[in-house]
Amino acid sequence: MENWLGLLRLRVRRGINLAIRDTRSSYPRAVVTMAGQKLKTRVINDTCNPEWNDELTLSITDINVPINLAVYDRDTFTADDKMGEAEIDIRPDVECLRMGLDNLPTGTVITRVQPSRTNCLSDESCCVWDNGRILQDMFLRLRNVECGEIEVQIEWINSGNEFLNEHFNNVTFQCADVTSPNLDISPDSVDLIFSNCLLMHLSDKKVENLGERMVQWLTVGGFLFLRESSSHQPGDSQGKNNPTHPREPRFYTRVFKECSTYDDLGNSFELSLMNFKCVVPHFCRSIGYVKMSIHGMTRFEQLLDNVQYKCQDILRYERVFGEGFVSPGGLASFFKWLKPRGKVLITDYCKSLGPPSLEFEAYIRQRGYDLHDVEAYGQFIQKEMDVIEKEKDKFISDFSEEDYNNMVGGWKSKLVRSSMGEQRWGLFIAKKKN
Repeated sequence: MENWLGLLRLRVRRGINLAIRDTRSSYPRAVVTMAGQKLKTRVINDTCNPEWNDELTLSITDINVPINLAVYDRDTFTADDKMGEAEIDIRPDVECLRMGLDNLPTGTVITRVQPSRTNCLSDESCCVWDNGRILQDMFLRLRNVECGEIEVQIEWINSGNEFLNEHFNNVTFQCADVTSPNLDISPDSVDLIFSNCLLMHLSDKKVENLGERMVQWLTVGGFLFLRESSSHQPGDSQGKNNPTHPREPRFYTRVFKECSTYDDLGNSFELSLMNFKCVVPHFCRSIGYVKMSIHGMTRFEQLLDNVQYKCQDILRYERVFGEGFVSPGGLASFFKWLKPRGKVLITDYCKSLGPPSLEFEAYIRQRGYDLHDVEAYGQFIQKEMDVIEKEKDKFISDFSEEDYNNMVGGWKSKLVRSSMGEQRWGLFIAKKKN
């Protein structure tokens, strides 16, 4: 349904002192209409004070359109006699929903609506918080009849995003298949994309295609945040028909790191990993990216992103050293951050006196290091390697055997160089003057 805002439940409770349309009584029922919808309550025989307690569900497309309620006396051989009508204004209840309230004491009155010439209320109507729901009870005075009132209650049971937020003038809403090639989003037009448990419903190929399109949609400096299930399928583990595809985090880091795009001038752009976090252990992961211009990156930035701190390497380091592990920045930044007499502690690679071997010289050049001389540091490398070797099976399960061999192999090579006195590790402490 176009412009669908949500579902509203109307409880038609009872009629009070309704008009007599037969000899001594009536056979009343209520008929509700709204935007092409028509619903009816049961007929209650031989009474002017019927107790219906019927629940009717309406689909809402415009909150400014009132609900029309009319009461009829059922006749067998002739047309039903009308017993009055009233309108139900749903806007006060909508305003309460849009407040975004939460955890209020049950029975809290959120707003009050007074009877007036512009509504059909016969008494004050209150929107009340009830165990996470907002209920509005009303007594409606029937119009175009000599007497009669109707007691009703309204409650939103399903409200869409557009319904809750359409009052923001700077927001537009679109409902579409995000994987459809017909989805028209202009390149470089989106500052933020948030995907909540969408990708696990797509095939690997569709995820890859969507990733490429997301890079095109984002502006330079725009953000992409993913929240996805991993390790196991959500829901009932006994279910036999579950179409979702829970994936290991490395799948998403690989797919989105490989996404790139080009503009008309030939400049290239890619996603750079910002954040990776386990929201619920073994279930939900959140991953954050920012779109960057590769053309505008310095040689050192390319070195860090493509050699020393690739996405996969960052995740491996965090597996050993803990989430949020990052390398230190420049000394100028440290000096600016420190308050007077503040201290900074630095650990870093160093090397022995004299020229390095050809192999080590090539390694230093490839990494872009600037190494200096201090005491041997092999014992620190050994501690790092002990951490990963102790949980070898779990590390391989989380990443791959190739990742394990690359990491351990690199540390073992460093141990050989440190035992020869060629590569060292330094510890420095500095204090800022007054």
